[in-house]
Amino acid sequence: MKKSKERTTGAFMLAAVTALLAVGCSGEHVDEKPEAADGPAAAVTKAALAYQDALNARRWRRVCELRAPSLREGSVEECTKREEKDHEPVPTHAAPAPSVNPLRDVNGSPLPLPATPSRAPEPDRPPTGPVKVEVTGEVPAIGDHPAGQGVILSFNYLHATETELSRWALRLVQQDSRWLVEQVEDALRGEVTPEFMRATLAKEMRR
Repeated sequence: MKKSKERTTGAFMLAAVTALLAVGCSGEHVDEKPEAADGPAAAVTKAALAYQDALNARRWRRVCELRAPSLREGSVEECTKREEKDHEPVPTHAAPAPSVNPLRDVNGSPLPLPATPSRAPEPDRPPTGPVKVEVTGEVPAIGDHPAGQGVILSFNYLHATETELSRWALRLVQQDSRWLVEQVEDALRGEVTPEFMRATLAKEMRR
């Protein structure tokens, strides 16, 4: 009777251990499956969308932070200052005000100098609609461009009576744990396919 009880207890413990091992193995499989299935796609599209949103909003520091060094051409600070200068308002008058005003009133007293030319805002840019991801996929190295991940993004300029489509192909490369934009090309003309994306990004770096 005693031996029968011991056999029953041993069988129960063996079944319990087997069940725990099965649960543990099942848990590991569930944890690994999403990572293997997703790959870098989610992180790449998130970085690409953040870059285009910052560009559309004219947030130049954020734009520069999301660029790879080869596209940034300098530090984030240098890139930011360059972009701000390239997009700053321009004078409404080309001729500067004279340092000495030759005009005088009827009594011979000098007239006040003209005011410094005012600066006009950047030409009006219509608002933009939401940015959409059209295509993603791997892109091979070409020239000085390293292999990476490609994305085609599109959005619309919202004019008063119509919309205007804008579409861009981006090459992103991974540096440490971040995905940065390394190349940007116009992708407006062409059928939006992975092959078109790779062909659009198959351009050597412009100097």
